[in-house]
Amino acid sequence: MSSTGKVCVVVADDQDEERAKVTLPLGACGMHVLEARDGAEAIALVRNHEADLVILDAYMPGVNGFLALKT
Repeated sequence: MSSTGKVCVVVADDQDEERAKVTLPLGACGMHVLEARDGAEAIALVRNHEADLVILDAYMPGVNGFLALKT
């Protein structure tokens, strides 16, 4: 859980519209949602926050979801 006491979710997707399809409903459910535009940002967020769940787009430029998962 995040420092706010909410479930913390990191959502990584390079497309704003696709990321919003996931983040908006999760936020509406009261979850603390952190957004990343690529795998490198997702890795940094996970390292700096206590994420309960990480949702990765598999095909992002640079560090894709598969590489981020291995890190």
